[in-house]
Amino acid sequence: MKIELSKKEYRNLLDLLAISEWVLNANAVGGDNPEALKYKKVEQKLLSYAKHHDCEDLIEYDVKLKEYFPTRIYEESEYRKFIDEYEEDTFWDELVSRLSHRDLLREVGEIEYKEMAFEERFIRQERVEEKYNIEFEKNGLKNLKLEE
Repeated sequence: MKIELSKKEYRNLLDLLAISEWVLNANAVGGDNPEALKYKKVEQKLLSYAKHHDCEDLIEYDVKLKEYFPTRIYEESEYRKFIDEYEEDTFWDELVSRLSHRDLLREVGEIEYKEMAFEERFIRQERVEEKYNIEFEKNGLKNLKLEE
């Protein structure tokens, strides 16, 4: 199969690769996520076409490691805003969801929680989430503290 890409399309593909690579490996400890190595091979193949698409200022080849890497110029480019926005939204969504889940469990107990119909559990947790959403929207983390 042969796929023809313009320079602009290739540049957009680089952004997609960088965003997906971040999702796959941002939290990997000690290197790439072993389960994601099959994707790394495809990524490396696509990065190898950078020079062909006049993007050698964005992707460079490391002779010692025998791999392609993004340059600093590319790492600081506009695709990062998508990652930053995603992480910001995910942080608040996860914080609210986990705190409200914890609070509902404390309120009704684990046995009642497990026996609760899905719809009721959803509605009750949503009420608790609303409380946290209002608080965090107004004050951010300012009022969040741990009790000992």
